[in-house]
Amino acid sequence: MTIQGQKYKAKPVFWDTELRSVLDVNSIGKYRTKDRLKLPNSICRFDSQHEFKVYLELCRMYGTDKIVRQ
Repeated sequence: MTIQGQKYKAKPVFWDTELRSVLDVNSIGKYRTKDRLKLPNSICRFDSQHEFKVYLELCRMYGTDKIVRQ
């Protein structure tokens, strides 16, 4: 059974590199000024959970210092 016209909605993931933990989306609101989100350098935003899992796997395989994010 397929649903016509319905697309997958990716959820962003916020990763704190200092604490090495995923942050709750509700706690990110304190970094919002007006309509812009200004995250500190220690927090990385990933557009989807899949992208985040691939990043973690690459870090596991090659080490965090060899992974360059774009």
